[in-house]
Amino acid sequence: MTQHLAEQSWWSARAPFIVFLTLFTLVLIAVNVPSSDGQAIAAWVQAGGSMLAIYGAYQVGAKQSHAAIAAVMEAQRVETKNRKIGQFAVVQAAFTHAQQIGAALDNDDDNLSLYGVYNKIVTRRISKALARIPTHEVGSEVGVRALLSMADQFLLLEQALEVYLAGPWKHPQMQLGLEQYQAPAFHKEREELVTTGTRVLAGNARRHLRRISEDYDSVKDAMFAPEIES
Repeated sequence: MTQHLAEQSWWSARAPFIVFLTLFTLVLIAVNVPSSDGQAIAAWVQAGGSMLAIYGAYQVGAKQSHAAIAAVMEAQRVETKNRKIGQFAVVQAAFTHAQQIGAALDNDDDNLSLYGVYNKIVTRRISKALARIPTHEVGSEVGVRALLSMADQFLLLEQALEVYLAGPWKHPQMQLGLEQYQAPAFHKEREELVTTGTRVLAGNARRHLRRISEDYDSVKDAMFAPEIES
């Protein structure tokens, strides 16, 4: 459709010159026709008038066609933009939920805040909703990769949070270390190991939250990048 508009513009720009050249040629021919041959002169004049009429009709049709194509292109642009806004609402909701989880993870209240915002059923639904967004409408290869990554990161975040909430005592490797300090005499060492293990497990979850944030920015930039004029 853009190519069609370009072709129309090419002809519209050159049509006046072509008409002028044609009429100029007709005038030269008419001047060189003997004055006694009135029928021939009349024919040349009629031909010139026909050329002008054809040119006028062409200009009217070209303008109407150009306006119709421009209207269709604008309607398609608005439809695409509105569809992207609806799709991005899913991405925005996912990002907001990730932010809430991050804020709860940073709240030192024995995970009460985290239990209030995190549920693995919700993270799975979010991941599925992100995966259903048509990747061909994202806008760039980087944006597509980020959208796919964002859907995966919510599943990985779920796994990391489940391990974090279970605690170091349920972690296979950390459990082995804690069992070495079960005696009352090693109470301090055991508590330090639990604190360190908890911090490590929380860090694993935060790593996925950071990746979700980065993917969100990439998807947003891809879906709403300024249109490049071709």
